[in-house]
Amino acid sequence: MPAVGFHKPADWPTPSLENMRRVGAQNEQLFFEIGQRLATAIDEELHIATGKTPADLDVLDFGCGCGRVAIPYIAKNQRLTGTDIDASAIEFLRKSYPGMDFRTNEYAPPLPYADGQFDAVYSISVWTHMNEESGRAWLTEIARILKASGVFLNSIMSHTSLVYRQNNADVHWGDVTTRTLRDKGVLFREYDGYKKNPTAFPGVEAAYGMTFYDDQYVRNHWLGDFVSLEILPGRMSGQDLVILRKVV
Repeated sequence: MPAVGFHKPADWPTPSLENMRRVGAQNEQLFFEIGQRLATAIDEELHIATGKTPADLDVLDFGCGCGRVAIPYIAKNQRLTGTDIDASAIEFLRKSYPGMDFRTNEYAPPLPYADGQFDAVYSISVWTHMNEESGRAWLTEIARILKASGVFLNSIMSHTSLVYRQNNADVHWGDVTTRTLRDKGVLFREYDGYKKNPTAFPGVEAAYGMTFYDDQYVRNHWLGDFVSLEILPGRMSGQDLVILRKVV
């Protein structure tokens, strides 16, 4: 639920409505309410995972969009690097936060960062839109830029999100059972309008849609570049949070 009584500080820049809608917010109030809630959760989980306060970590927001999570994260005087395929979103953040490092990345790896550059990477609602092939490629790239002791916090849609859509008679996913997801491991469906209007998805050069992961699939296939993982169902506003570590 949105944060009760939340009011955006006057000095927090606001992205365009078009950019906010691309990250799932239909207005300014929802953009900042959801972003602050997610940033708070990231803070808490980074502290638990690393034993350090986020202010002491070099952190990358991979798929930062126009700053839904990055803005409230930065507002706490914490260091942050951000990257996204949406050039207009990155332009907004670079103008609004000139002291931070925001860059546009390509649809496919690599990223313009050194091996072992970051203590932690977080990604909110990014793997929820990639197909399986892209997701696996980007996991390897995230592992490359993490330090040996690094952690990756990655939100996914799994059974929690699928049951919600079933209960709400989602026209695209309401027919998909949890049994199907367990059997398939990954379910990806491209957005209906993507091929007809690719300009509505800036920076996307291949498949783009909605993706659900079975938790057992994640445990079986995501440890190639990491040595341990933990899954917290529904932790990120209904999406599951996968915590991946490079070392135990």
